[in-house]
Amino acid sequence: MSNNIETLLETIAKLRSKDGCSWDRKQTHISLLPFLLEETWEFIQAIHDQADADTISEELGDVLLQIVLHAQIAKEAGHFTFEEVAKKIQEKMVRRHPHVFAENKDEYKEADLKRLWETIKQEENKGKQTDLFSSVPLSAPALFVAFKLGQKAKTQGFTWQNVEDTFAKVKEEVEELEAEIEAKQRDNKKLEHEIGDLLFSICNVARECDIMPEIALHKCNERFITRYKNIDKQYQEAKSKGEELTLEEMEELWQKAKAQET
Repeated sequence: MSNNIETLLETIAKLRSKDGCSWDRKQTHISLLPFLLEETWEFIQAIHDQADADTISEELGDVLLQIVLHAQIAKEAGHFTFEEVAKKIQEKMVRRHPHVFAENKDEYKEADLKRLWETIKQEENKGKQTDLFSSVPLSAPALFVAFKLGQKAKTQGFTWQNVEDTFAKVKEEVEELEAEIEAKQRDNKKLEHEIGDLLFSICNVARECDIMPEIALHKCNERFITRYKNIDKQYQEAKSKGEELTLEEMEELWQKAKAQET
């Protein structure tokens, strides 16, 4: 390992020691999870924002810090070390890329690589208590999980023939949701059910179009913020004068902001 990695490991070990930091010392795998998620999303945000290299490097360092903290906690419990984590992923990458590292690497064709990757993963999981969805992190954001579940089911042929058929399912789910909304007595459990079905079917369309729904919604959120800022400015100005913007006026401002994007 490089001196920088060794120094980082020593720093975290010191922070976790009896002479270190009381906050770091009391952390556990569970207590650190929100920070791992937060740092990961901040790194993703930096990529989306096309931030400068220094910012991206700093955010990636924050993610690395979380990994090192988890490894140090595991080391103290006698489970594994950072070195073992690095060794396992290094071995896995070599094992899953025989077209790069194997002696007969020239025998592998580009078209076979995805099938080869899946075959190797299946070999690795032999003897483990696994099912089709065992590798899907259910605690991840729901849109991401829906995308992965559909992806897994597709490997067994459980999917529509094309994106047009997949989109037809979206239309079907919209009609079912509309029927629940228009029901004389609305049932929130049924509404929740139909909204979930609609979101899942939209994720399937995204998958067929090679688009990550989580990323698509993230960008939509950013567009909403950008467009609405001008509406909010006008709203606050009107409020200061004792006036109110009508819904029609707000819609007009929205459409102007939308037109400026193109």
